[in-house]
Amino acid sequence: MKNKNINQIFLHIIIPAFAGIIMFTAGCKTDMKEVQSLTDTTNYPEIQIKGVEFIHTDSARLQLKVIAPELLKYSDDEEPYIEFPSGIEVFQYDDSLNIAAKLKADYAIYYEDKNLWKAMRNVVGFNKKDSTTLYTDLLFWDPEKEKIYTDADVKIVNADAEIYGEGLNANQDFSNMEVGKSTGEYYFNESDLDK
Repeated sequence: MKNKNINQIFLHIIIPAFAGIIMFTAGCKTDMKEVQSLTDTTNYPEIQIKGVEFIHTDSARLQLKVIAPELLKYSDDEEPYIEFPSGIEVFQYDDSLNIAAKLKADYAIYYEDKNLWKAMRNVVGFNKKDSTTLYTDLLFWDPEKEKIYTDADVKIVNADAEIYGEGLNANQDFSNMEVGKSTGEYYFNESDLDK
């Protein structure tokens, strides 16, 4: 009688459970690249902050303010960077604490080791001094050299001209602009032509 009960337990419980395990493991296959990507921590930010606003000062004087909906900091050993995946607004201030220039982009990244900013998608820069507006889809800013540059298409608009070109090199305040393959319209007053 004991053997009959053990056989029934074996037939009704152990064999179906064992068959289920075999069926489950047969349906699984191990993709090592997928496993590595799940355990690779370099794909994930070390820091994530929502609603970012920070300022940069020099000798207690406000120079720069950055506003972004989200900041992601990656500590990649080769190239650590900070990403602004939801866009960024940057305001530069003059000595009187008035906004001297501003920049807006749908995406930005800051390479810490290089001290280099990269703005992408719908980049619009504005310089209040001469009311110049720059439109492009890619712009680099090197704060150390105080230069902005791109090899992408650009559009520059101010009171005197509307210029289109491929590539740009300029000072960060939009002065000394060099535009590659430039075309456009220049506006002159008749009084300027008489001189």
